[in-house]
Amino acid sequence: MSFLKKLFQRAEPKEQTLSVADYIERYAAFVRQRYPDTAVTVHLGENATLSHVAWVMPNGTQAKQYFGNWYTRYRNGEDELGALFQGQLDEAHAIDQPRGAIDASRIFPVLKPADWADTARHQLAAGNPVKPAPLFLIRPFMGDLVVTYVLDTEDNMQFVTKDMLQDLGVEEAALHDKALANLQQFLPSLEIEGNGGRFVARLDRNYDASMLLIFALWRERIAIEGDILVATPSRDEFLFVPADDVELKESLAEIAGEIKDQAAYPLSSQIMRWANGQFMIENVG
Repeated sequence: MSFLKKLFQRAEPKEQTLSVADYIERYAAFVRQRYPDTAVTVHLGENATLSHVAWVMPNGTQAKQYFGNWYTRYRNGEDELGALFQGQLDEAHAIDQPRGAIDASRIFPVLKPADWADTARHQLAAGNPVKPAPLFLIRPFMGDLVVTYVLDTEDNMQFVTKDMLQDLGVEEAALHDKALANLQQFLPSLEIEGNGGRFVARLDRNYDASMLLIFALWRERIAIEGDILVATPSRDEFLFVPADDVELKESLAEIAGEIKDQAAYPLSSQIMRWANGQFMIENVG
């Protein structure tokens, strides 16, 4: 195994014992046990991403949870089944809490795969065909990646929609710059690991890949001269190597593909080159 793979080595997934349907049915049973007086419905779609469980929370919030990310985390053996169920239920609890004043300084940009937007629109439309939820704001970034925005209250993370901008006091035209400025507060916490030309940036497993958007502000921390090749295969993986090393370039492309295929929050296996202060798509063929 190359050093690059060792550096980015991930835990081997546990033996898969539950199908998508079995996993979701068990989670529904877990919710019913916590809320015995409410009806919990299960919809099994073509896959985990299109499958959901729905019920009404104690404060009246209609909870509808999809399983693409959670089932992937289970499949990868990231935690015990009970802990995963509790984590997913905690997400629903956070949404059910009364919302206080919202703070525009907690708007952050997040990278998403371009096809994610289509899936998300499908889920929103399915939630209320008569009056679909407002769509969140998206802008193209590069290749098969787009940028969207979240309001992170630490207890809950929700996508920013056009309907929210007035309460946030932010014009739509200024949203991207505002989010990038807010992202800079994470710079002191950003860590760079690796050696021998093989590096990874670590943050908090939520905004690691987002730091790509302000790369110019911390590029000088990286002990690589000249152009840099970068990959963000998942939300919590930011990998980079020197652009002039063919072997490292091939290894980066290989490990980026592997991580994307296994990640709970996959992004893209594309490789980008940082040159002359900007990114461009790198051909690895």
